[in-house]
Formats: sequence, C-alpha cells, structure tokens
Amino acid sequence: MQPRIAYYKLFAIILVTGEVAKPHILWNQLKTRLYNNVKHKLCHMNHYQIDQDIPEDNICDYGL
Repeated sequence: MQPRIAYYKLFAIILVTGEVAKPHILWNQLKTRLYNNVKHKLCHMNHYQIDQDIPEDNICDYGL
C-alpha cells in the first residue's frame, strides 16, 4: 500500500470509529501528507494556473 493511501485510511478510520479528543492536532500532524498532491490536482482541474500561488487554506480544505 502506498504511504499516502495509508494516511488517508488511517485518518478516516480514526475519525469514523473513534472519538478524537483533539482532532485539530491530528489534522495538523497529518495534513501535509494528506494533501501532498492537491496543488497539482487543483491546477489540472483548471481551478488555478500552474504558476499561481494557491493559499494553503484552499489546499487544506480541498485535501480534507
């Protein structure tokens, strides 16, 4: 299994099956791994130009 897919699955399992006391801490620790590819995908889907700066919040929101 690819590491990125493992992070997606781990994150989903934790959120669905357990009570997370501080979900924002979990999100902050995993978000860079989870949205590693998102900027490329947003450009590919024509939401942004390749040379355009994309706000990190937008990348995080789409990744989530």
